[in-house]
Amino acid sequence: MSEQKKDNAIQPGGWQDALPRPEYRAFERLLPETEWYEVYRIRPDTYALYEPGQFQEVICFLAVGEQRALLWDTGMGFAPVRPVVERLTDLPITVVNSHTHFDHVGGNWEFPQGFGWFSEEGVRAMAGADNARMSRALQGDSLAAPLPGGLTADRYVIHPFQLAFLDRTDPDSEQARAAGLVRSALAEQPGWEEALRPLFTGLAFDLGGRRMEVLRVHGHGPDSIMLLDLDRRMLFTGDLVYPAALYAHQVVDGEPVFEAYADTMARLRLLQGRVDDLCCSHNIPLCDAGLLGRVADLFDDIKAGRAVGRHYEGGLIRYQQPDFAIVTLGR
Repeated sequence: MSEQKKDNAIQPGGWQDALPRPEYRAFERLLPETEWYEVYRIRPDTYALYEPGQFQEVICFLAVGEQRALLWDTGMGFAPVRPVVERLTDLPITVVNSHTHFDHVGGNWEFPQGFGWFSEEGVRAMAGADNARMSRALQGDSLAAPLPGGLTADRYVIHPFQLAFLDRTDPDSEQARAAGLVRSALAEQPGWEEALRPLFTGLAFDLGGRRMEVLRVHGHGPDSIMLLDLDRRMLFTGDLVYPAALYAHQVVDGEPVFEAYADTMARLRLLQGRVDDLCCSHNIPLCDAGLLGRVADLFDDIKAGRAVGRHYEGGLIRYQQPDFAIVTLGR
């Protein structure tokens, strides 16, 4: 069996050919003069800040309530994100990170503090990343547009930032109240499937007329969370679910993530009847909730040996579906 280049399992050549993505025609574009970011209103009081100029095609989200707004991730850090979100809302902004991979924390330094889940990886991420590491994100055909503001590959860094860890923050503290962080008993209410209850953390962000439940999820990284906006039937998925290659090949703290990823997806599949929109952090901002089931089903097929994948260097296997893929280590 011939093997393909390892890099192509994650970053297929010619990825730019998919741009501009037609799905964005369905959304109202705002602030078209904004450098680097494309800004869209994807639902009432919910905005996507999309970075199509780099391979990650990362997306940050701004969820606006009556009393405060929540910024879900801060992107690559190529261009300032705070001035953009402050043009969308005058409310105080709470920054929450889905996890601490570099493409989600690049603008954290622009804010006094963000919130995330504790991990040793997250502690290290707070120190920032120098150019020797970050220049790799700009190698090869990683760019589809010139870098903004005169930035060059040899000057790209992730600045240090401050993060408060949700699992180590007292919800009754002044710090929590100022950010809208509250206790939640949603999972204790009747009607929830038992398999879903372990995902709930007992924490939520109250934005005033809008409540975002914090879910703890496993598979993409050691500190991944999701936000569930049950009233609006929206799930902010971070990097666990999106319409591109899902990284089930990683090893975290010495352990392959595949089994934890598959277990989490089996649980998340049960949310399909409770949410309509998945707010995904890469490529396309809104996906149908059925993607949860399709991803979970493919994990089941891989585990059972029913799925056929394409082999790449380094033992990687890519299982391609019409609207996503799962990348694993050889099993």
